[in-house]
Amino acid sequence: MNSNLKLYCDSTTYIDNFRPNKNFSKARERIIGVVNRKSLQTNNYSMLLKFDMRAININVIESAKLYIYLENGNMEFCDKIIVSKSDSDYENSEVNWDNKPNNYNKIDFEVKNRNIQRYCSFDVTEIIKSSDDFIIGLQIECESEVEYCAINFLSEYSKMPPYLLISISEDSDYYIESKNKFNELSDIINDIKDDIIELKKINYKLDEVRSDIKLLFAEFCEERLLKELVEDLKESIDYISIGTLTNKKQRKR
Repeated sequence: MNSNLKLYCDSTTYIDNFRPNKNFSKARERIIGVVNRKSLQTNNYSMLLKFDMRAININVIESAKLYIYLENGNMEFCDKIIVSKSDSDYENSEVNWDNKPNNYNKIDFEVKNRNIQRYCSFDVTEIIKSSDDFIIGLQIECESEVEYCAINFLSEYSKMPPYLLISISEDSDYYIESKNKFNELSDIINDIKDDIIELKKINYKLDEVRSDIKLLFAEFCEERLLKELVEDLKESIDYISIGTLTNKKQRKR
């Protein structure tokens, strides 16, 4: 029995031989395609992806499929794209056509117009399992013989980022060890949740105590204010009384 793991890509970009020194890592789309101009050179676009595989033992992978979201495109003259392994020792923010990585292990896949606005899947098991790298690079391009082809995939910054769906055998030591670690982490998380519940109870009690203190303080302030008012009233009465007596004495004289 196998278990599936979804691994999102670390980075993506595309390169363009018509603008060989330009980096497109900040662009929203990821273009692949071919534009054959009769009077100019052929324009080629290729997409580059990186996946961090350090947390996965490649030896226990049963299968790996690449999923990329096809936003829009024109595949009238081309229904085949090529996925290959590429070197991954490049900076995503600096790579361009002139310093592009080498690529090999090419595999052809069909892409139809009906795939637009949905994820396309490509079986890259052979590429992934044959790699010795912790960071795996992939390159996607159209076949160069066509007259025109342009496809826009979404990047890792979109709501539909590229990812690998990796199938791992549940009988492997790696899966069993990972599952045990997961269970240990789950126990720790559950303990933390219990502690949070207890803390919430304590905070609730503290809130009650704070409310009682505020009420007592308010009553204290109110009582003190009443006392001050009474004292002021007494002083006023005494003042009035003294003034009245003084007036009476003066009238008698």
